[in-house]
Amino acid sequence: MVVGRLEADGREYGPGQMLVFAGGSDPVLTALDASTVILLGGEPLGSRHIWCNFVSLRKERIEQAKADRQAERAHSSASER
Repeated sequence: MVVGRLEADGREYGPGQMLVFAGGSDPVLTALDASTVILLGGEPLGSRHIWCNFVSLRKERIEQAKADRQAERAHSSASER
């Protein structure tokens, strides 16, 4: 929801809220005001790996992010001496 208000399944939603519907559902959205919304759809992404503020579908990308961050910290520490 970007701007406005809408109703779905008997509940009201406003700006900054994200609605997620179960696969196979048939939601009915009703705009209560002039509204701007963003609709996304598709197949579920599957499980995600999370480390710190990194999120990926592939564990090896998280491991690479860890290594990159450690290398960056090592470089920063060395340059501060």
